[in-house]
Amino acid sequence: MSGGVDHRVRQANVGQDTYEDYDNNEEIPPRQPDRRRFFTSSKSLCYVLGVITVFLFVATFSAFVLYFHDHHDDPLEKNPAIEDLVPPPEVFGERRRLGFGDDGDEPVPRNTLNDFIDSCGRIGKNRFDTHISTDKSLYKPGDTVFIRAVLLDAFNKTGVTDVWLNVLVSIASPRGDVVFSDSPPVQDSVLSSCWQTQTDISGGDYTVTVSYPRISGPPPSSRKFTISAFRTPKVGITINFPKSGYGPTDTVTADVEIKRNDGSTPENADVSATATIDGLSIWQKDASLDKSGIFHLSFVLPDAIKSTEGFLNVVVIDGGAVESKSKTIPLILSDIDIDFYPEGGDIIPGITNRVYFEVRSSSEEPISIVADLQDKTASTIVVSNILSYHEGRGSFEFLPKRDHSYEFIVKKPSGIREPVPLPFLETISSVCITTRGRIFDFDDVILLDVNARSTSQVRKLTVTIMQHEKKVSSTTLSVPSSSSNDQFACLHAKFADLPDTAVGVLTVTVFNSNDIPMAERLIFRKPKSSLSISVTADHNLYTPGSPVTLNFQVNDTESGAGVMANLGIVVTDDAVFQMLEPRKRPPRLPSMALLEHHIDHLTDPASYIDLPGVEDDITVDQDIALDLLLGTQGWRRFAYSDWGSFEGKWGDNAKAMAVCNPIEDRIEERALGGMVNDAAAMPEMAMEEPKVFAARAPIPAAPPVEGLPAPKQAFRFENPADAFQGKMVAPKRMPSRPAVNFCRQYAHKRDSSKAHQERTDFTETVFWAAGVKTDANGFAQVTFSLSDLITRFRVVVDGFAEGKQGGLLGSLEAHLQSKQEFYLEPKLPVFISEGDTMQIPIVVFNEGQENLVATVSSPSFESSKFVVSSNSAVEVPVVGHSSARHIVEVSVGNASSGLTDMTFHGKSTLFQDTVVQKLTISPRGFPIKIGGSGMLTTDKASDVSVSLPPAYKSVKTQVSIYPTPAANLQQALMALIREPFGCFEQTSSVTYPTIMAQQYFKSHANVDPELIVSTHQMLDKGYKRLISFESDGGGFEWFGSSPAHEALTAYGVLEFTDMSKVYPVDQAMLDRTQNWLFNQRTDTGFKRNSRQLDSFGGAPDDITNAYIVWSLTFAGLTTGLDKQIEYLSNKARASQDPYLIGLVAGTMYNIGNNAFGTELASRLVPFQKSKGEVAEATTSITLSRGDSLLIETTAISILSWLNNDEKFAGNTEKAVEWLSTRCKDGAFGSTQSTVLALKAIIAYDVKRAKPPVPLDFSLILDNNLISEVHFDPVIDRNVTLPDFADKLSSGNHVVSLQMKSSVSWSVPFSVSVDYISDLPASNDGCEINFDTSLAKSELTEGDATQVRVSLENKIKEPQGMVVAIVGLPGGLQPVLPKLQELVTSKAISFFETSGPNVVLYWRSLGPQQKVSLNFDVQAAFPGTYTGPASSAYAYYSNDVKQWRDPLHVTIKPK
Repeated sequence: MSGGVDHRVRQANVGQDTYEDYDNNEEIPPRQPDRRRFFTSSKSLCYVLGVITVFLFVATFSAFVLYFHDHHDDPLEKNPAIEDLVPPPEVFGERRRLGFGDDGDEPVPRNTLNDFIDSCGRIGKNRFDTHISTDKSLYKPGDTVFIRAVLLDAFNKTGVTDVWLNVLVSIASPRGDVVFSDSPPVQDSVLSSCWQTQTDISGGDYTVTVSYPRISGPPPSSRKFTISAFRTPKVGITINFPKSGYGPTDTVTADVEIKRNDGSTPENADVSATATIDGLSIWQKDASLDKSGIFHLSFVLPDAIKSTEGFLNVVVIDGGAVESKSKTIPLILSDIDIDFYPEGGDIIPGITNRVYFEVRSSSEEPISIVADLQDKTASTIVVSNILSYHEGRGSFEFLPKRDHSYEFIVKKPSGIREPVPLPFLETISSVCITTRGRIFDFDDVILLDVNARSTSQVRKLTVTIMQHEKKVSSTTLSVPSSSSNDQFACLHAKFADLPDTAVGVLTVTVFNSNDIPMAERLIFRKPKSSLSISVTADHNLYTPGSPVTLNFQVNDTESGAGVMANLGIVVTDDAVFQMLEPRKRPPRLPSMALLEHHIDHLTDPASYIDLPGVEDDITVDQDIALDLLLGTQGWRRFAYSDWGSFEGKWGDNAKAMAVCNPIEDRIEERALGGMVNDAAAMPEMAMEEPKVFAARAPIPAAPPVEGLPAPKQAFRFENPADAFQGKMVAPKRMPSRPAVNFCRQYAHKRDSSKAHQERTDFTETVFWAAGVKTDANGFAQVTFSLSDLITRFRVVVDGFAEGKQGGLLGSLEAHLQSKQEFYLEPKLPVFISEGDTMQIPIVVFNEGQENLVATVSSPSFESSKFVVSSNSAVEVPVVGHSSARHIVEVSVGNASSGLTDMTFHGKSTLFQDTVVQKLTISPRGFPIKIGGSGMLTTDKASDVSVSLPPAYKSVKTQVSIYPTPAANLQQALMALIREPFGCFEQTSSVTYPTIMAQQYFKSHANVDPELIVSTHQMLDKGYKRLISFESDGGGFEWFGSSPAHEALTAYGVLEFTDMSKVYPVDQAMLDRTQNWLFNQRTDTGFKRNSRQLDSFGGAPDDITNAYIVWSLTFAGLTTGLDKQIEYLSNKARASQDPYLIGLVAGTMYNIGNNAFGTELASRLVPFQKSKGEVAEATTSITLSRGDSLLIETTAISILSWLNNDEKFAGNTEKAVEWLSTRCKDGAFGSTQSTVLALKAIIAYDVKRAKPPVPLDFSLILDNNLISEVHFDPVIDRNVTLPDFADKLSSGNHVVSLQMKSSVSWSVPFSVSVDYISDLPASNDGCEINFDTSLAKSELTEGDATQVRVSLENKIKEPQGMVVAIVGLPGGLQPVLPKLQELVTSKAISFFETSGPNVVLYWRSLGPQQKVSLNFDVQAAFPGTYTGPASSAYAYYSNDVKQWRDPLHVTIKPK
């Protein structure tokens, strides 16, 4: 690193000359965090592709092996005896030499392509890719996500037939937990699914993945989409910075494109733009929009810029419509990364070299640069004004001299002071490859120049073209002898007759005489033909709710003949589509099939491949942009030379590149018990309106943070036919499998029962079909109805040919207009709070030519808690083809939280319109829970004191009594489902109590059958979700990343072992996990992954090792741990930490050393306090503190003491009684402490088991009897007393419980009183300092400002997962791209939005680490608003929080 610039070599595949334009793109989505660059980078490089997977083992059948041996000289078809060694690392870190030792003659041992094929198993004949698309990329909570995946042959792009696959469609939340899964069938090479989201689902970036578990199939494929609560603008604003990088004193230019929802230009609209840097406005301009619809602007940056915090905000006033948008200005101060990719792999002196480069910011955004290449040795400029052209990529050519060094001098952006050294010259390499053209039309002859220096290994070269690492063509070149090291021969390779199927990305590799790869690059060959898709509608213009018929025609672009094709069709609101940045839009099917699986971080996909029928404003030369893209894919060079390492590093992306998972028809049939897919038995789905559309959601989603709503499980229909209309015949001999809600298509239908003039239905996707098949002439027809949206709908079609024309691909984008001559558009906030005041703009649109006067009535509401400033109707004059607005003030009263309808009505002389919109109202403040718990006995009453403040709202009470442990478990399950986070550990924390419940049910009679069924179903879902977090190399990690985490894996071993007693656990998985963990042993404990020191396992070494050994021995694994146990025994003897002592004591009992176990258990007794808790522990495996640490330590002590009940019975009774007082709604503090507490309670119950007896309970408040309840153990399962909230008032109260029985008895109980407070009191023991504020709290509609967040770990030890919840006032909307930038720049780990809250997560914080960040918000809705209180806490101490006052904002209407 020099001067803030990271300069690194990359081995290149393709190159391009210097171009004369500046990079005109701004942003790039985050790269995958576990995908690193192949040659030396601490950053993630790529969307990797590549695999050749391998022997297909199913049951007892091994994969067929295909052999290549046609002629002797082809390097792909002979296998020389070269040792299977990995070449040593070079100076470039992970970069490896290309085949020669220091003398230039001796080859460095490496794998040949034959070795690669042999090691992977012979390539099967059916190799295919999976290409995923969704109906939209941006969804609102409550929307349905429609998923289509097309399976195409990797080589000829035809559909895959006669194959039945076990498919898993899963959706992961921003936190990484699986919130939806489905197992749809593959029909006509297409699989489909749909996920009905809940209205209270957390927002953020979600990922849908299609994988093929349990059998060998195609590599997994993924697609991202975003869920966010947003309002669709009436005027779309797109901000484009032609240069994606600016420094101090640079001139910033921007092009702002402005269009109405109907696609028209709002000519003469007022436009205002403001630039803000470091929180200060530095430039502002007002203008009137001309007929081009593009607002050009420029401004000069100040010479002193403190940070990269800057944004451009644009406000548009189009008649009565006011819309705004802000975007981060790509400021660069000094921190940039330049990656160099020499063409072919090396910079070789003495010949002209082409070098590609890619420039990125620290947040992985592309950067435009202007640079000079300087010969540092001669102090001369070799190449001047080198420019990046597209997405931060560019290239240059130069003739390097031996023994000279070169450096890049960056001139723009300003502020990059230090030169960037070019990688050293490769003086020993002898082959360089270049192509003439690099992007080839189908009929082009492919010409390549090979510059070679003759050596003992370079007498004969073979130039090979491969597709997915499978040979397409090759030719042999003879290298003449050279008299010196600087003498190169220029040879020419010509390829004229490639197969028709050899299209898309191809690999050109030069092999030497020993089949060692010497140079490699990528080229692109365009397909011979494609599909021409056209659509005609039955009308030119539609009104809301109208029926629509679309006719599609598909032809071959070359012959013009009709083509039988399979079409995926989407009709959705174009305004939502336009909200996404153009370069971040997903690729269409041709780009997916021809390009995506070869490329890292494919952004701006429309800039690379011309797609007839798709409207995109392409501003670059597509061939140049594509060549630069291919030229910077050095991660995949010579992948097969060390395939094991390559696959281990790049995972599924490597598999996608090579597409080598063989699927043999006969293998597949045997693997599934003779089942076949009879295509004739699966007719095309009828194009009819489904009754409903909802896919099963077998995995319940966990909410993000305590206090936020829990996502509900998606509704499931018992009869799959309820999920669609149309005939579906299952394949013959289909094995037993879970019921699947099969979504094939959705056609919107207008609700005929509603009032004709009332618009209530604002569905955005009105038609979606995964597979519409055209007839032999290429014709297909679909019908559906529009929703009540007044907008332009976008028709998107992706298709592939079937039959004789199989292999042709095509796309189409068209539009439908839905208009109404007179209508209203209220501009409502997405969320508000009780007590807020809204100033609602009601925009009146007049689409007719004549002027009119509209009468707008006062809005009406379901709730009586709304107060309108004026109930009188107002007349609003509106000129023709324009709009005007009327502002109405509405105040929201208290006790009005929830979802409510607001109705707006307007009329003119000839027209009228009624709009009903929904509004979500949150309670002002934050929930507070008070109360107590303990052990209720028959000999005396138990009292709980509660105190309510003078100002409280929404009080609720709950009194629960747990006559049996089953009641405890049921409450715990319900409580844990509401806990935040959904990684492996959180899933375990939900699943583990169900395991204990099932164990309890097996040993106890008279258990509610419904409870048994429900817990078993939850266990099934939890198990499936847990195994999805297995790391590639073995073991488990929070999100399934590699490497695995030792302590978390030990926890998993313990859990899976307990689970195996009540549920069929995959023994191979359990063995694999145990073996991985045992392989991490050291003499004193277990290895520690420095990258994985998160909360779970971030504890001191002794604690972590003790926990791992305790878990393993608890699971029955008592051999092979002698050294570790001996070391821990010595530590425990000298320790004064009861947590450590308790773990080692339990280990001793587990291995049968009862004497030493009892010795250590006795040492726990002095740490037990008078109330029963075991205190003075330093920390736990999860770095818990406070009450959670006390609970964990006490639970572990109970589990130890129960092994010698005769000696420690008194200690156990006291500890269990104290433990019962820590129960709140069934949970015991954090997730880990709850699991351990329940484990101790169940163990105690087993030891003390006795049948329950009839009991009578009385609830008394302030000496007044409230209610009485009888418990009959034959009938009842638990006891819940009535809510007594109406009996409470401000002040102090005493809640008393009494129990009567014929025998002496005791049961646990809990009393909770919940209410809303404006600001809950912070806990003094919170180890997190937290603050948040608004940069400006007085704003005007359309303004942008920033939310400031500061966070600090107060202690001198690492802190695990930390959560900050920022409550936003209702008038503000967060700018999602800015939050996404915080993730890519690693300022936060991930984020979610939930109602009015923005939830920020950090996976860990260092000792006393401080965090300071800002995120942008838009002042979208006029009014005065107050958000909920903000808070922060350490994840494992979620009962200890720091609170901050609610944020307030006043937004004036424009």
